[in-house]
Amino acid sequence: MHVLLEAKKFLNGMGRFMQEIVRYQELKEPKRWAMRYHVVLLLLINMFAFQISISKASIKPMSSVVKNGKSNIRNYKMRDWTLVNHFTKDENWGNPFLINEDLIYKLDGFRKELGVPIIITCGTQGKHKAGSFHYTGDAVDFVIADRCALDPLDIAFLALRFGFSGIGYYPHWKLWGKEVGGWHLDLTTKRKAMWLGVMEKGEQAYRRFSGKNLKKYGIL
Repeated sequence: MHVLLEAKKFLNGMGRFMQEIVRYQELKEPKRWAMRYHVVLLLLINMFAFQISISKASIKPMSSVVKNGKSNIRNYKMRDWTLVNHFTKDENWGNPFLINEDLIYKLDGFRKELGVPIIITCGTQGKHKAGSFHYTGDAVDFVIADRCALDPLDIAFLALRFGFSGIGYYPHWKLWGKEVGGWHLDLTTKRKAMWLGVMEKGEQAYRRFSGKNLKKYGIL
């Protein structure tokens, strides 16, 4: 709509400009300048239409994520799940086609290196703090179903190696009623962070992810 309005303004302005030229020159050669006026105007219309087609071709596919009644426009989304080896679109992503495709591909590589199944517990759905990257499809939560040869510190460094910018470990998360520990991974250019989510006096607290704190809370 914006492009069409700009096109209308442009053509109206050029039309008035050319009319003034014609009025001035018609005194000398009316037929010749009337013909030139129409030829030039048609050329301008074609040039403007060509410019619009180029602009449209350069626009990437976009998806809209609605949060609190507002729409955040994103220029990426998960398009082809057949390229993913260890996950399907039917897992607990929320809306699988709003997930950042780069996040999925990195998670796929991470899962391959990890060597054990990952169970997705949250994608775009659920209740999170305001501004959460879950709402924009840039974050995922999961638990590891089987015993892993890597301890949480090694898993965190593996996630760093695959380029995740937000890495959180929650040792109290459960799977089938048993505490197994869970992970949050996100992908954003806004910040890089690693944290430990622990329960203190019945409430969740956030602590620095470090070997010292992993030992302090009995994780290592």
